[in-house]
Amino acid sequence: MAWQSLDTGLIADNQYSIASALDASGMLNVFVAATDGGIRYRSQAPVIGWENRWNGVPDRSNSTNVAVTTNADGRLELFTIDYDFSTPALSRAVFGNWEAAPRGAWQPTMTAFGGGPAPSSLAASANADGRLEIFLVNEAGGGAVGHRWQTAPNNGWVPDWYSLGGSGFVHIAACRGPKGAIHLFAVKGADGSVHHRHQGPQGWSPAWTQLPGAVLPVTRVAAAAGIDGRLRVFGIGAADETVHSRIQSFGPTAPNGWTAWGSMGLGYAVEVAAGRNADGRWEVFALTRDQAYLYVALVHTWQQPNGSWSLRK
Repeated sequence: MAWQSLDTGLIADNQYSIASALDASGMLNVFVAATDGGIRYRSQAPVIGWENRWNGVPDRSNSTNVAVTTNADGRLELFTIDYDFSTPALSRAVFGNWEAAPRGAWQPTMTAFGGGPAPSSLAASANADGRLEIFLVNEAGGGAVGHRWQTAPNNGWVPDWYSLGGSGFVHIAACRGPKGAIHLFAVKGADGSVHHRHQGPQGWSPAWTQLPGAVLPVTRVAAAAGIDGRLRVFGIGAADETVHSRIQSFGPTAPNGWTAWGSMGLGYAVEVAAGRNADGRWEVFALTRDQAYLYVALVHTWQQPNGSWSLRK
């Protein structure tokens, strides 16, 4: 498996974050919280693969985390963690921005979403009916997970954050499964294990459950659903800083378990994100550092139509 560069020369910072989402035209977009605190993104382009330029999202200067998803009308909506200058203690909080129209301009200023005083990780996904939902891990709450959601597609939000429980989590990822249910994956800080909670016909599953099988301690997690309905989880090994993944295995009628973790290579990885192309192929993004932490590079790998992982794009 080969990883290809999307950018180089970014100065390393342990607060880096990346996220990806499909836009209204079916193109993937990858977002990076850069070392200057701003948010940059690049988009796929027909024929040439990816646009040659980085674009900026307005109004943030201290962003340390980024999540992005797509509204029912095709507009991208982005969420980030930044300082809340309305509080005397300058606590951190969640802020959001969105496109005015699909593939259009972003709002000139971001909107506060609360979530303070110490959110440490963000994730976002769309529900089956098109309503967006955002999730955070809050260090001040003992590493529990909170969430907010739109009251209707392309519309406003419930007024506050609500708990999804859990404790000791340090990182979270979200994706929508083949039947429209949102699946959450969160990393325990104590041992690097990955835990799972998901929506069902009667709401959320009753509790967080650890993924079965041997634990590979990870520091970061990402997830995406494949075209065949299986979920795939990606993690960065705590010991080897290598990207690993595991995938649901099929039973007679539905996924009934998980494969063991398998390496995808790429040493010195510090962040990982995953998405699905318009034709259903997985694409994985990672930030990888040099040995001296002097710079990081954004790289990616993707599936070919036959299911193997591509060498070039």
